[in-house]
Amino acid sequence: DVFRRSGAKPDAICFSSAISACGGAQMWPRALCLLRVADHALALDVGVYNAAMAACERAEQWAHALELFGELHGRALAPDLISCNIAVSACGRGGHWAAALNWLHSASRFKLRV
Repeated sequence: DVFRRSGAKPDAICFSSAISACGGAQMWPRALCLLRVADHALALDVGVYNAAMAACERAEQWAHALELFGELHGRALAPDLISCNIAVSACGRGGHWAAALNWLHSASRFKLRV
């Protein structure tokens, strides 16, 4: 609302910060809502997705975090080490240790060193 009144357009950093704040407050549904708003406002980058994935991971919403990871590919965005770390952690928090190990192993597929 502040941005609308001032005429300024929020950028990826603003959206990432707002999404991260939602995640820190355990407000993962609001974080996902902000991600969708950001999607209409700008070209999303991996950092905005990482913030949303982390918000889901903190709230133990591992399936949502992994779904967002999958969206990266659909948008031709390359996951980074942070993306893979969030995916592994989300699986671990959800008690899906085999999946966590698979994600850790798949980091090499993305040419990431862990």
